[in-house]
Amino acid sequence: MAVTGSAVQRTSASRKDEDKGNQILEAAGSLFLSEGFSAVSMAQIAREAGVSKQTVYSHYGSKEALLSAAIDKKCADYEVSIRQEDYDRPVREFLREFMFHFNALVTSEAGIGMHRLCIADSKAASLFWEAGPVPIHLRLVDYLNAQTARGRLQIENPDFAADQLLQMTKSSVHMRGVLGLPTEAEREELPAYLESCLGVFMRAYAVED
Repeated sequence: MAVTGSAVQRTSASRKDEDKGNQILEAAGSLFLSEGFSAVSMAQIAREAGVSKQTVYSHYGSKEALLSAAIDKKCADYEVSIRQEDYDRPVREFLREFMFHFNALVTSEAGIGMHRLCIADSKAASLFWEAGPVPIHLRLVDYLNAQTARGRLQIENPDFAADQLLQMTKSSVHMRGVLGLPTEAEREELPAYLESCLGVFMRAYAVED
């Protein structure tokens, strides 16, 4: 099928628009982490991104929406998601992948920086909670509910179980990072630690493993 010139132009314009949006997100995320959420203005973000302030507003509308979008993109970058096809995969296989991705996110420089930012700024903390931890938790609860309904897991309270899995998956690397302590030794042990956490969870909740 032939592609018309107008279709090519629309695709090119859409790609440029997406690139500009990502450019703005990168600039905003960097500034929020280095300067603090409340201290950063939309004009600063525009200058850092190399675009006009109107372009920033046309893409995200507000600084609050920008922070939420930056958090959502970071979760996507680290593949902390649950796709429809994941429901049909072996539970242990999927949870292993999910836990390693989630740990990589929360122990990354950006993940640790965001937690530090939230400690210093209650408004950023509230936005972060709603844009990051809440959606991740709810998606995991839905997954655990579905696997319980299929008879693959036996969980009376999926809300508790999701919280247990996420909290132990963070590891001491996360807390040490937030406190500014060395993490090299703990990072070397992360694979074994996460496998152990997965084993604990499966022994507690798996019907057959």
